[in-house]
Amino acid sequence: MKFGYFIDLIKSGQTFRVCRVFVYIIEYQKRGLLYVYIIVFLDAGHAYSDPIQINNLIRAELSDKEFDLDGSLNAIVKQVMIQGSCDYYNYTALYMAKKDLNSLLRCIKYYPREFHDQMTINNNGYPIYRR
Repeated sequence: MKFGYFIDLIKSGQTFRVCRVFVYIIEYQKRGLLYVYIIVFLDAGHAYSDPIQINNLIRAELSDKEFDLDGSLNAIVKQVMIQGSCDYYNYTALYMAKKDLNSLLRCIKYYPREFHDQMTINNNGYPIYRR
């Protein structure tokens, strides 16, 4: 029901201003959770290029205590969405692999990532999220 409402907001232009096209895929994860990938193509001149605008749409952090009073939402996110430590000493981690036969083990998802106080946009135009 929430997903259908969100799609209606995208179609009406209330969420992302002028939307030309959107595509979505729903995946069913092993733990029974749904995962949705949504790509929204905006009309020319309506792209989000300011870090404050992007930070209002996308966040890579746990919710504040004011939104999760008993801590149950953060517990679910930590359990099913945050992966464990990826480092040389934890060689059994899910994403640890060798690039080639002579290289050391490393995380193929580039974890752990650096912490940033503010969301910024790099030279290539990609956001570096606040963590």
